[in-house]
Amino acid sequence: YVDGRPSTLARLAGLISSLEATGTEAVPVLAGDFLSPSALGEAPVDGERLKGRQMVDVLNRVGIRYVTLGNREFDLDREELRARQRESTFGWLAANLQGTDTGELLEGLGAWDTVRVRSPSGAELVIGLIGLTFTDVGSTADWVRAQDPLAVMREAFPALEGISDVQVALTHLPLDLDRELARAFPGLDLILGGHEHDGHDVRPGPGLARITKARANAETAWVHRLRVDPRTGALSVESEQVDLTGEGQRDIRPDSAIQRRVEEWFDRAFVAFAAVGIRPREIVGEVPQLDGRESTVRFGPSRLTGLIAQAMLRCDGGGSGSPRIALYNSGGIRVDDVLGPGTITEYDVLRVLPFGGAVVRVDVPGSVVSALLDHGRAADASGAGSFLQTSENVTGSVAAWSVDGAPLDPLARYTLVVNDFVAGGYESPGVPIDRAHPWDTIAEMRLALIGAIRGDTMLSGCLPPA
Repeated sequence: YVDGRPSTLARLAGLISSLEATGTEAVPVLAGDFLSPSALGEAPVDGERLKGRQMVDVLNRVGIRYVTLGNREFDLDREELRARQRESTFGWLAANLQGTDTGELLEGLGAWDTVRVRSPSGAELVIGLIGLTFTDVGSTADWVRAQDPLAVMREAFPALEGISDVQVALTHLPLDLDRELARAFPGLDLILGGHEHDGHDVRPGPGLARITKARANAETAWVHRLRVDPRTGALSVESEQVDLTGEGQRDIRPDSAIQRRVEEWFDRAFVAFAAVGIRPREIVGEVPQLDGRESTVRFGPSRLTGLIAQAMLRCDGGGSGSPRIALYNSGGIRVDDVLGPGTITEYDVLRVLPFGGAVVRVDVPGSVVSALLDHGRAADASGAGSFLQTSENVTGSVAAWSVDGAPLDPLARYTLVVNDFVAGGYESPGVPIDRAHPWDTIAEMRLALIGAIRGDTMLSGCLPPA
């Protein structure tokens, strides 16, 4: 939702209503990453950050029936996640997530469930839904363990198949793992996936489950119409991807009640932001087109990534005399959108960097810089949140880096201006910044970016007021 435009969730509710008006029974589901990350979710409303409270409230009203968890749901701590589950009216499915303390299915979850639906002609159909979640959840949430989804599926699928007419996997898995799932279980009828932020429509092979993934931020939705031949019992599935941005050919009337509720949450959050010195509707300045899509920032530099690095360096006085380098992980950029050209508000900056975080200055030998760059630009970092963005004075490739046009010297000293997430070793385990090299906090990421866009010359705006 952006001020002045209908929310895509209001359009989703309108789409569901239009389907149900024809006598079709809709079973809306969501494939994870809906609680976090979110600029709005960081608003301190009623004494605590929202942390997805606004999402659960609106999804309840939209009529979502089931969700699976995405890996970003574990940005919340255990009690925050349990609170969101208790607030929800929908079911949470993830057959492969265990509590590390119990060894049992994580509390608040079901492995699978069945839904009995009736067609306009009176025919009944039992849909079996099983949830599966990406295995990479334990790095920041040591209270949950993800089992191999294929192994769990081998145990659970026969029972689900025995009590349902249609078998659907609701997954938050990388696309390659969804393909493995389709090949391993030819009895599956559909795989409704998440994790990738771009829409996908994949047919892995004849007779195998079709894999569909909607675009992030509810920009699209998939509608799957299930039909069973009353004579033969044969199932057919008609699938359609629907644009919810208002730019597609299909005219979907937004649900006015959902729109009002979305606006109420924004108003409450904006009041809360104002109380801590953030003015979401305040215009920061004019910007050229800034590409913040994950398909851009997780593969290479862009005008936006360069602007953020420049903003970080601006907040460093530059007094050490050693070469200065800005580094940060691209996973901190969450807007997944193109901003500008034109005016940008403080809320736009919150959308770009919802997690915020400190910018720190630390003096390190070139060997540490090289280790960070090698890790953040390795082949397996491409496309991931660990892909490292740098200031423009860093060039080269793995094991052959240059700074300010000179080869990186492993024995020389360099000043790193880096976000605390990278400095703390969360993206580069084994690189000893946090243990061996003390740092000074010089900025907050979002305030640094606001100052750079405004063209501030003073450094006083880099940190929140004391």
